Amino acid sequence: MKSDSKSNRDEPEFKKDFRAEYHDLVINSGVQEKKVKWYIFWIKQFSRHMDRKPLLECTAQEVKGFLNHISSNVEEWKVEVARNALRIMFRDLLKVPWAVLPSPLPTPAGDEDMPIGAIHELPLQVPLETISS
Repeated sequence: MKSDSKSNRDEPEFKKDFRAEYHDLVINSGVQEKKVKWYIFWIKQFSRHMDRKPLLECTAQEVKGFLNHISSNVEEWKVEVARNALRIMFRDLLKVPWAVLPSPLPTPAGDEDMPIGAIHELPLQVPLETISS
């Protein structure tokens, strides 16, 4: 049954299979189950920021712009979660060419001269409490 309800207009439409596959990729990257909701939160925020532009049409420059935008409003660790969330989505789930293709070694996170496409090469920042001893 198709829902045409406009009550959820604020929420990006993510198909159940997309969300389930993304969820599994996040878990497989070492993130605790209880933290997955924050990864989903950041991909939804990115979608809203892009005015719900189809994700496959988004560019590395737009991802970088979003990360720069939120960096002025949130703590650095939250920017890292957003970066990881987007990296997993674009590189591992959507496999967009700019996120999958190798690029020159990235500069440290937050550097304005980060090569476009290098988001996928940034190390995954797994919260310390998710690493088992």
